[in-house]
Amino acid sequence: MTGSSRGRGTDSGLYVLVIEVARRIRVRVGALGECEFPAGWYLYVGSARRHLRRRVARHQARAKRRRWHIDFLTSHPAARVVDVILLPQTPRSECEVNRTVAGAVLGSAPVRGFGASDCGAGCEAHLWLAGRPVSAEDLRQRLRDPGPTGPPRPPIPRDQRGTDTDTDTVP
Repeated sequence: MTGSSRGRGTDSGLYVLVIEVARRIRVRVGALGECEFPAGWYLYVGSARRHLRRRVARHQARAKRRRWHIDFLTSHPAARVVDVILLPQTPRSECEVNRTVAGAVLGSAPVRGFGASDCGAGCEAHLWLAGRPVSAEDLRQRLRDPGPTGPPRPPIPRDQRGTDTDTDTVP
């Protein structure tokens, strides 16, 4: 979803689920088919046009009708939601928050398209396997204040980097 939450109900907004997967698992995820999830810490970025807290509580429940991609993962016994970051009534878009989260945890997308079937911004996924330990408090702070330059930008592919730069990010 690429739009902002402006114009939505008072219980609308974005959320980030911090999920621990205790061991490598294989899960059938709707139209995505059989997906493999290595053990580790995951972050999922989602939105709710209304009933934000109910949506998050639903994702945390094991027993539920599997409607969204994340439901297939969070209903597995080896996966559990360990923390939630709520961004109610934020003017930021789901995809902007998604890019911030991915950059903050040096994330990789374990399943291309996971949680992004309605994404119009071309996000690779809205589920990230953290490439470093996840500090929910640090992530909360980064999401509250992305800084004067906005969210982190994606890395430049190695074959497109110039020889005059010593960084991995777009200037």
